[in-house]
Amino acid sequence: MKLGSTLGNALLATRAYHNWAEVVFLLARQQEPTRIVLKNGQQITGATGLCSQVRKIFFEEIYTPAPLSIEQNDIVVDIGAGYGVFSLFASTYTQNTIYAFEPTPKSFTLLQQNISYLPQVTTHRCAISHKIGSSLLLLDPDDGQYNRLPILHKSEPVHYYFTPHFTDVHPTQSRLDLTLTIPTLTISAILEHYQLEQIDFLKMSCEGAEGTIIHSMSQQTLEKVRKLAFSFHDHLSPYPHQELQSFLSRAGFTTLLDWDRCSPQGYLYGWRAS
Repeated sequence: MKLGSTLGNALLATRAYHNWAEVVFLLARQQEPTRIVLKNGQQITGATGLCSQVRKIFFEEIYTPAPLSIEQNDIVVDIGAGYGVFSLFASTYTQNTIYAFEPTPKSFTLLQQNISYLPQVTTHRCAISHKIGSSLLLLDPDDGQYNRLPILHKSEPVHYYFTPHFTDVHPTQSRLDLTLTIPTLTISAILEHYQLEQIDFLKMSCEGAEGTIIHSMSQQTLEKVRKLAFSFHDHLSPYPHQELQSFLSRAGFTTLLDWDRCSPQGYLYGWRAS
């Protein structure tokens, strides 16, 4: 954990967490807190990166900038739900159903634990992709946050991935050999299965699969999404964020980009006029 991030998490803990002393103690020892209790009583259990996720989602509101607030009756779909931090955040705003999808067994167990008292959250242990069926999930042995679908998986070792703006170290073949077969669904399948007329808020955090998911959606399906927010990963996706932003604009969304112009990662937002 970087020093700046550690200090930021510690300062936030003192003013926003009921168990701030426990969190600060662990951070001071360079250990990852696995439990956060917010001042409103919400308890969130996780593993690697929990502090950063809570800070970004609850306090920096990285998925909900001003044009994209979650409204009282919004139907929310949380793709790449992880420990359930965004689903918990959404539950403080909407009284409607939240559908949370997470393929990784460990994260899914924590997701279920965290939302166990929220009947409005429906969980599914699967990934969202461009097709219904199954896929390999590439497991990161160092950090369970970064498991992903094999969008750029190749049979030969891949060491570097280039874009006009950066060079990023890519997992080597020995790390990609850790896999798990998981079920996959599509956005249109979610709409059909739950007989949803629309998705009011679609959030995606899926380590490079976001572009493939968006491009697999028909215009009819896209028109059923009112608001969407997702992290993009230019080093993992065949679709750079510039292309995704243009695609969404052509599909009728007003878009907003949050990017520092030097990182392979950032956030894209889209919304339709009410």
